[in-house]
Amino acid sequence: MDNIFSAFFSDVSAVCGHEATLHANFMHHLLNAGVPCPAVIREYRIGAQRIDLVVSAAKHDGGWAATASPTMAFEFKGGAWNVRNALRDEIGVDGYCRDIDKLAALRGKGLECWFVCSDMQELGIALSPRAQQQVAAQCGRRGIHFAYHAQGQDCFLIARAGRPLQRVLLQASALVDAPPAHWRDSLPLLGGMLCQSSFTEDTAAGVVYHALKRAGFSAQQVSLETYFNCAKGTKSMQDRPDICVFGSRVVGRFNLYRGGDRTRSNDGIKIGDIRALIEIKGSDGAARTGERSFAAMVSADIDKLGKWRTRFEASGYLPAQTAARPDYAMIAVDHMKAPVSPGLLEELVCQARQQSVDFHYLRIAA
Repeated sequence: MDNIFSAFFSDVSAVCGHEATLHANFMHHLLNAGVPCPAVIREYRIGAQRIDLVVSAAKHDGGWAATASPTMAFEFKGGAWNVRNALRDEIGVDGYCRDIDKLAALRGKGLECWFVCSDMQELGIALSPRAQQQVAAQCGRRGIHFAYHAQGQDCFLIARAGRPLQRVLLQASALVDAPPAHWRDSLPLLGGMLCQSSFTEDTAAGVVYHALKRAGFSAQQVSLETYFNCAKGTKSMQDRPDICVFGSRVVGRFNLYRGGDRTRSNDGIKIGDIRALIEIKGSDGAARTGERSFAAMVSADIDKLGKWRTRFEASGYLPAQTAARPDYAMIAVDHMKAPVSPGLLEELVCQARQQSVDFHYLRIAA
């Protein structure tokens, strides 16, 4: 696991945004390490709990093989909450976090459990060395492993349950000298990755993230659940698209305000640099609803993309050149027993065309 954590922490060392981006990036590195794609599920339900990421695989003779039931569970803490570092809000002065007890219940069932923290430098490092020791102790008492990285540091910390914290040197990020990728280059990779019997919509988003990374995009260009100040939702939080793909100017600053300063909105640079905004629909749950309900969910997301276009155009931040403006893309993953009927599919295609949305339909046989 040291190599996977090293690659992960190195990759997200300059990323400041929603915690879901951390989940997806870690999933990417698990898949790169050879864990079978069907064995990795995000937002996995175990009883009344949802676990950030679960692996149903075990390592044998240097390789990974799928197992019938989960063997590993990961909970992540990190990310930007408005102007705040999430770690500062979620971890108490004694090092306790509720997610640790969530993992403890799974540890009692025999799973290998990890509590993973990425401390975002952009918003001020939250955990002091003493606090890091306290979190490790809270995990250790419950048989849980702890991994932690403070962005800007050249090493990360690991404390396997009951053992002291150890420093591990980060591996250098791989720099790829390649022509700029187009987000559509990821599409041919998706079908083979999603041919699995069970997945959540969050897993599908993680697979799209992995495909974008495989197509050549860096961790500083792809963000999940991105906040924009121009997208006030019906509740207290902003609406958030499933995935945003950026050019080279955002450099991982996916959060609302630069340096956590409310007077320095990141909307201008993010909207001016966005290359694609992607909504994804498809999961086991969606597959059980029937084709009309599934089509209605896809239709709602197409409308959502139209709303994003209106917001961005009203913001005044989009490039003047039409060719430099973002694509608005809908990826519908059909996992039902029978495919969506041609007539219903044509209605969705027409709706997408009317709203200038790229529509991509992936049929995954159930």
